[in-house]
Amino acid sequence: MKRAKTIRPAKMIPEDDYKAALPALQEFCDRIRTEIGLLLRSEDITLGAPLESRVKSWASVCDKSERASTPIISLDGVKDLVGVRVILLYRPDIERVLEILRDEFPIEAEERKGMDEDAESFGYQSVHALLRLSTPAAHLTPVPHAPPALRAEVQIRTLAQHIWAAASHDLQYKKERAVPKPLRRTIQRVSALLETIDLELERVLAEREEYVAELETDVGQLMLDIDILRKILCERLPEAHRDADERYAKTLEALKSAGIDDIAGLSGLIERRLEDALAFDAQITGALQKSSSAGGGARLADFNPDRLARGVYYCQEGLLRKMLEFERAAGRKGQGTR
Repeated sequence: MKRAKTIRPAKMIPEDDYKAALPALQEFCDRIRTEIGLLLRSEDITLGAPLESRVKSWASVCDKSERASTPIISLDGVKDLVGVRVILLYRPDIERVLEILRDEFPIEAEERKGMDEDAESFGYQSVHALLRLSTPAAHLTPVPHAPPALRAEVQIRTLAQHIWAAASHDLQYKKERAVPKPLRRTIQRVSALLETIDLELERVLAEREEYVAELETDVGQLMLDIDILRKILCERLPEAHRDADERYAKTLEALKSAGIDDIAGLSGLIERRLEDALAFDAQITGALQKSSSAGGGARLADFNPDRLARGVYYCQEGLLRKMLEFERAAGRKGQGTR
């Protein structure tokens, strides 16, 4: 009998092309991660873990090429050369992140993995968006077989979804048929518990929104809590002073230490001392900007860049602490005149 002919793999991507493109790909990877991070921060998106990014290794490129149903002979055929992972705390933020990406980048493709009830991937859930920059980097253009455009695959999932993805990857249980029958019920419970975490956190957010919407911040005797404090400060302090990561718990502690524990006490403090605190903020902001532009004294590196762009020095917490300082100083002055 004649031996069957060995089917040789199609022409592979030249490794020299990958090596030549790697510096530009790494630069793009770092840049796109930083840019996405700034966008999410500006929209108050809460991350469950720091952003992750990577350039696909040569070994992974070869593996993908070998497994492809159609030959991949150029780097442009590898859509996920650059990858960014966004891990969120709350499931509703997945759609918010997608909207942010759609507004800022051309989206070549979107894919929702495992989001359907009959999804093939066992318990795995994630949303993928493929970003494409139509204008190639100048230093990539002369590279033979280099991507004519730079792409980044952005993977978006919750922390609970990420825990399951990491565990199923380690156990190699990505498909239900891969799970040994004696373990399937246990694995299904774990998957269901993690999905329940997402659902219950979503419920917490919805109930919190309802609670805040019904708050009447003019009821003076109402005791302060974090959500009441946040609502009052966002309503009564200039928006430029609000940071995405305000430490409302610390601010609440400072107020209670000063004997201010209800809405009436906080409202009175703001009425008496906000103007003084804003005037002080304007003075220090002007002095720092003037000193920095002159190249001496305080440096821009010592100044919060986000607030600098907004023309302020203090965040809400800092502004409130400054009000408390003025209040204490006024109290001491009053005692001294008796």
